[in-house]
Amino acid sequence: MKAINGFLVTLIFASIIGCNDRPQEVDTTSLFTNDSSLICYFPFDKNINNLSKYLLGVIPSNITFVNDRNGNSFNAAYFNGTSHITVMNDSVLQLTNEFTISVWLKPDTGYGLPSTVGYVYFVGRWKNTGLKASTWNLSYNVQTNSVMGSTHDGNVNSLCPSSNTLPENHWTHIAFIFQSGKAYIYINGELSNSVPAVTPQYSDYNLEIGWQNDNRCLYIGGMDELMIFNRALTESEILQLSK
Repeated sequence: MKAINGFLVTLIFASIIGCNDRPQEVDTTSLFTNDSSLICYFPFDKNINNLSKYLLGVIPSNITFVNDRNGNSFNAAYFNGTSHITVMNDSVLQLTNEFTISVWLKPDTGYGLPSTVGYVYFVGRWKNTGLKASTWNLSYNVQTNSVMGSTHDGNVNSLCPSSNTLPENHWTHIAFIFQSGKAYIYINGELSNSVPAVTPQYSDYNLEIGWQNDNRCLYIGGMDELMIFNRALTESEILQLSK
């Protein structure tokens, strides 16, 4: 009997050690939740709450929830072609120095309901030209098959297209960075393209997610872990968020 009890103790101890040796899923976004530069954060975990420290007015419309990239139920937002989110204009949204947009996307086949020039909008403050109007935007051009990061200074705009496409029906991490007169697009943690870019202007526009507004450029697909920083993240930080 003693031998059997000893065997059981050994077996249980070995099982505990074995469990501890298993790799655990790491939430890399949690490393940034206390970052003071994080001005807007939508994890889309069964709700549309902004978890940054800033109290922003958020107006969602027709958002539903689907599995995220790790298979967690209802932990990603789904935009169905009528869905969108409006974040009311606020001083913290004036990204006129440098910024980073980080987001996971899983577009349906066709990407959405593009404009006449082929754009589907993911997130931005963009519509008309002129002062206090369009300032920055992250979108997809279905005609050129490229993710597009854009800035506008009130007179001219700059476009930074990705060198590779955004796969349909597959989760992909996108990062758009502006810093020191240059725009960068990262796909799954790797630099896809960089170009000289104008500095984004002060804007009176709201922040729009999933459309341009006025039922234009509507995105269809999944979206998760949308984060907006008022600084340029490093390449290692972008790589962390893409895991």
